[in-house]
Amino acid sequence: MPAFIYAFLISLVIFLLFYFLERRSIFLSLFLLNLFIWAGAFILSTGILYRNDILSFLLIMLGVSIILGFMFGPLIFIVMLYVNGFRVLRREGVRFHNFLSLGLALALTIYLFIAPSVTQYIPEDSFWNDLFLYIGLLISYAILVSMLYTTSSFINLVNLFPGKLDYIVVLGAGLNGEKVTPLLASRIDKGISIYKKHPGSKLIMSGGQGADEIISEAEAMRRYAIDQGVEENDIIMENKATNTEENLKYSYALMKPDSRFALVTNYYHVFRALLLARKSGIKCIGYGAKTKFYFSLNAFIREFVGYLVMSRTLHFLILGFISLLYFIIFVISFLYK
Repeated sequence: MPAFIYAFLISLVIFLLFYFLERRSIFLSLFLLNLFIWAGAFILSTGILYRNDILSFLLIMLGVSIILGFMFGPLIFIVMLYVNGFRVLRREGVRFHNFLSLGLALALTIYLFIAPSVTQYIPEDSFWNDLFLYIGLLISYAILVSMLYTTSSFINLVNLFPGKLDYIVVLGAGLNGEKVTPLLASRIDKGISIYKKHPGSKLIMSGGQGADEIISEAEAMRRYAIDQGVEENDIIMENKATNTEENLKYSYALMKPDSRFALVTNYYHVFRALLLARKSGIKCIGYGAKTKFYFSLNAFIREFVGYLVMSRTLHFLILGFISLLYFIIFVISFLYK
């Protein structure tokens, strides 16, 4: 048996272990990437691609798609950010957090298309050229982390063999008067659909009362769920939380010991909520409710920024190490010029 298949099987076992034991980490993406690399190496080692015209054609098309993705992907992504950014501002209003898509689009435009045309006039052995390379290194790190975060987010939305759930915690959002907003309604609808698949489970509606709210989010969510046919006895209210971390902490305190539960929020918010649960030592899985794409992209960027703030110590240490290496290389190259 070729060595590639052993490497593939080992990679598969490692990925599955992390998936089922503790998958709430951005580094899970690296295990998935490793799995794909060894799977590809094993397939190539069999020679089947060279003996089968259809598979050969599919491989060529995959290669062409990857090349085109590298060539035009950044441009398409930037255009999408601009379109999405203006749409968010038009539909959601002019607020600081609604400028995230436009801000990222502008930053990428400057770095990818404007900065290179300026730097060509900068001498290669100048300080400014070294500074530009250093900034590029930091941006590359940010892009890598964002890719790991995004991939891990999608992995954590897929719940294979979730087992029996005792509680489904629906995280609150803003209200419209005494009514839930469409965004919050989508979370509750998703929570109800999961609740129906687990007989005997309870719904925990988690959300406190803001200064500008007439009633607590939990109460509005409870009323909505009852209107959707949920038995009132199956609904538990947690009406003190003011943020995601408190949603999890206070809801967990309402559960019986050794209970299994899932949190429900919108797609873009699931992974960071799971990371907060892990930080608090709370074991759970997450489900994402449907969200309009134009809103999701901007919100996902906000969630990623929130993740960076939450894990800033780790990333400061890594960036500090990278900066130190770059400085050492810079000094050595300067001394030997």
